[in-house]
Amino acid sequence: MKRGMTMTLMLAVVVAALAAPVALYPMYTGVRARLWEHGVKRDAQGVMQGAQSYEVGEGEVGLLMIHGFASSPAVFLRMAPALAERGFRCRVIRLPGFGQPLGKSSFQSAVWRRVIEVEAAALRESCREVWLVGHSMGATLALDHVVRGGQVDGLVLMTPLIEVAQARSVLMPPRAWYELGRKVWPSQALIETAFPVDMQEPLPGMDELRDLYLPMAAYGEMFAVVDHIQGRASAISCPVLMAVAPSDLVVDSQAAQMYFTGLGSSRKHLLTMPGSGHVLPLDREWKVMVEAVEQFTRKE
Repeated sequence: MKRGMTMTLMLAVVVAALAAPVALYPMYTGVRARLWEHGVKRDAQGVMQGAQSYEVGEGEVGLLMIHGFASSPAVFLRMAPALAERGFRCRVIRLPGFGQPLGKSSFQSAVWRRVIEVEAAALRESCREVWLVGHSMGATLALDHVVRGGQVDGLVLMTPLIEVAQARSVLMPPRAWYELGRKVWPSQALIETAFPVDMQEPLPGMDELRDLYLPMAAYGEMFAVVDHIQGRASAISCPVLMAVAPSDLVVDSQAAQMYFTGLGSSRKHLLTMPGSGHVLPLDREWKVMVEAVEQFTRKE
C-alpha cells in the first residue's frame, strides 16, 4: 500500500515538474515583453518608429509592397527607394496589428486582406498597372488576394511562406508545436521570437523592425492564410516572379518551389538566391532582386 502511494506521489511530482514550466511560460513572456516594450519608441498613433507605411516614387506601374509575419514596412527600406529610382511607384503598407503596442493590437487575417484590397484599388486609380510585392507571409497574402479573385497585373513573391521550415524546430514540426500550444495557453498568451534574424549579410542600422512578442492568436491567423492557399496554385494565372533562398531557416524553400511548379501562370520565373537568408529584401542579393523585378514587370 505504502509503495503504491509512494509511486503515485512520485508520478504526481514528475507531472507537476513538467507542467509547471508550461503553465508559467505566459507569465515569463509577459514580464519580458513589458520590459522590451519600455525600450520601444512609438509615434503618436502608437506605431513603432520606422514601422509606418510609406510611399516613394512616381510611375505608371505601382508596386504594393507587403511585409511578412512579425515584420514591418522597414523590410523594404533598400528595395523600395531603388525601385522608385527606376520609375516605379512603391506603396509600402503596414499590416494592422504589427508594430503596435502589446495588448492594444488585434491580429485578424480578414483585416489584412481588406487593407490589401483597399490599397490595391487606391493604387489602381493612379497607375496603369498594379503588382503585389510580398515577402514571407506578405507573399502568402498576395497569393491569397489573387485566389480570392483580386485583380492584379502580377505578383512578386520573395521567400514566400507556403510551409514553415523545420530547421529551427526541436522534436516536432512548427505547426505541431502551435497546435499543442493553443490547447495549453490562452489565445492572448505571448510567444517570444527567440531566433535571430535569418540574414547572411546583415548591415548595421538596417533592420526589419520585428515584433519580438506576439500572441498565440496572431500565429493562428498566419496559419489560416497559409491554409487557404494550399492546393490552389493552379488558380493563379497572372505573371509570377518568385525568389527562394535554399538556406532559408524560416520558411520551407522546397515547399515554395513545389507551389511554383503548380502555378497556372503562363508567364512565371523562379529565382534561386544562394547568398541570402530569409530576409531577402535586406540581404546580400537585394540588388539582384531589384533588377529582376524591373525586368520581369516590364517584359511584354
